[in-house]
Amino acid sequence: MSDRAGPDEIEQRCAAVIGELDVPAPFGLSAFGACLERHTGRVAELVPVVMDAGAPSGVWLRTARADYFYYEEQTSPFHQAHIVLSLAARLLLGEIGRASCRERV
Repeated sequence: MSDRAGPDEIEQRCAAVIGELDVPAPFGLSAFGACLERHTGRVAELVPVVMDAGAPSGVWLRTARADYFYYEEQTSPFHQAHIVLSLAARLLLGEIGRASCRERV
């Protein structure tokens, strides 16, 4: 048996995680940060920053105290939400959501 999850298992895992979240509607970054905190039991800091040209548009850093989600400040609110949600997916999905640190969102 392979260590890698198949497409059906990935889809089921994603659906389960989404079902467990209390995603705010209408969506807002601050409310989503609070949703992450409730779900993970950890501090979730969402921090807008100006990223250098050629840098990723978002970065997730984990410390013993908190998860920090840095996202591009100088882009549209829709793109900011996309960045944060993409980074949060890596946290929420663990191995299934893991991607190269060079991947851009």
